[in-house]
Formats: sequence, structure tokens, C-alpha cells
Amino acid sequence: VVVEMDPYAYCPTVVDRTTWDSADASPARFRVTHGDQKVQTLSVTGGSLSSRYPSRSEPGDGRTGTAPWTHCTDGSAATICHTNKDASPWLELYFGKAVVESVTITNRNDCCFGRLGNFQVLTRSAAADGSWSQCATARWVSRGDIVVACAAAAATGVRVQANNGISDWFNLGEVAITGVPAGTLVTVTRDDA
Repeated sequence: VVVEMDPYAYCPTVVDRTTWDSADASPARFRVTHGDQKVQTLSVTGGSLSSRYPSRSEPGDGRTGTAPWTHCTDGSAATICHTNKDASPWLELYFGKAVVESVTITNRNDCCFGRLGNFQVLTRSAAADGSWSQCATARWVSRGDIVVACAAAAATGVRVQANNGISDWFNLGEVAITGVPAGTLVTVTRDDA
């Protein structure tokens, strides 16, 4: 039996049926094989910040320009996304329907590591209400990456939000979301023969 599994429906749709030998009256056990299911970096199709830092220029650093959300998904260690000083600032990234496995956050690498501090990762439900649910909380005040597991949450977006209890700037180097896109094929085979 080949079925198409939509991670948002949580029930398979039969695509092709194979007839089993009905002479065996014992209860059947089946094995699910995720044939072409691949956990992958999801393609981000949109995003936003709680506010936009108007200028990336800092005295004496020679850099100018803004720091939009796209700088957190461009694959460059030389760019960051940056908010103004907000209460509980955040970065939201959107993608097509997928089951989110993990979120990798790369902190800013040139300074200000503590601005990430205590944070939470939320996933946006694929349901019509689009509600946000917390998948994890963490603390990171250093350079480098932190990987946050999301326990296979079905979603259309991810939010990384500061949870420091104060108004502050929020800046990140990169954010990558891994998961399985909707519409993945799975194969169900009889496993008790």
C-alpha cells in the first residue's frame, strides 16, 4: 500500500492499494517506510521583525545600512537582522506547510551576544487560526550556534522571541529551520509474513 502523508492532516490518503493474501487469518502488522521523506532546511518565503532597526551603522565600525529579517536567512556571517529596543522583541520566519524538527540559531558574532539571552522558539499552527505555540525555551549568550528541537511540530512559521523581561535590542546572525515539507510520500508494507 502506498499512501501520501500530509503532516497537517495526520491521516494518510491511499494512493495505491496492493491486495494481501486473505488466506492468512492472523492479525496483520504493518511497517511504515518514509521512502522519500527527507529532513531538510526549509525554504523561507517571508518574515518580519517586531520593529526595524533604522540604521546598522555604529560609530567607528564603517558599516552602514539597515538590518532586515532577510539578513538572518542569507547564509552570510557578515550580516545580522536587528530590531529597535522593544519589549520582548522577535523575529518571525514563514514557509509552506511542514513538520518542524529543529531551529538552528546563530548568534551575532561580532558583539552583543547577551542580547539573545533567554529566548523562546514558537511555531505557528498550520490550522486556520494560525495560533502560536511554544516549542522550546533556551539561553544563549555566546558566539556560535544553538540547536533547538521542536518535537515535530506541524507549522507554517517559526518565531524566535527574547524572553529577558526587559526592553532591549534583538539581533541574530542566522536562523535555519529544518523539517519535512508537507505532501511527503510514505510506504506501508505488511511486516508479519
